[in-house]
Amino acid sequence: NSPFKEILSTVQKELVAKQKECNSKKVELNTAETEIPYYDFWVKAFGDNGIRKYVIDGIIPALNSRVAYWLQYLIDSRIRLEFDNKLDEKIDRYPFKGRPYVYHGMSGGQRRRLNLTISQSFAYIRELNSGASPSVVWLDEVTMNMDEIGVEGIYRMVCELAKDKQVFVIDHNPVLLQMLDGCDTIQLEMKDEVTKIL
Repeated sequence: NSPFKEILSTVQKELVAKQKECNSKKVELNTAETEIPYYDFWVKAFGDNGIRKYVIDGIIPALNSRVAYWLQYLIDSRIRLEFDNKLDEKIDRYPFKGRPYVYHGMSGGQRRRLNLTISQSFAYIRELNSGASPSVVWLDEVTMNMDEIGVEGIYRMVCELAKDKQVFVIDHNPVLLQMLDGCDTIQLEMKDEVTKIL
């Protein structure tokens, strides 16, 4: 009796098991290869040059138009913001003078007004696609880091929104509060982490 007889038997069993596993993997591989054309179709259809591009290309003109619309109220059209079909932004001084703006190099007030412009523009796109328009807009601390000119822009935006929506403004800026004097107000007070109407 050879001491290797048991080892040889074990190895032969392992070989049979591995050959079965290998054959199973070959079947899986063949199945996967037959599905590659379907995968390629979905990648092309929903990739950057497929439906996504079609949808983005369809909304970009309306988005840029609405951005320009809100910039006239918020920044007196002194800044031009446009998106390309990859949704990358380009921010210019208008009329163009010197180098374009870099978003993170702008003041906090300018960035806040651009953010409001973009959020209202995307809300408009959502309204176009859904066919429904919200009747209420909430603006919370919108004048933070803004100078008086920025606050005037916010006031013009509030007035424009109020033409067809109910606008709630939560703010502590005395300039904006003075401009909104005469509007209905709700006085709130927070005490012991509970907010109450005064």
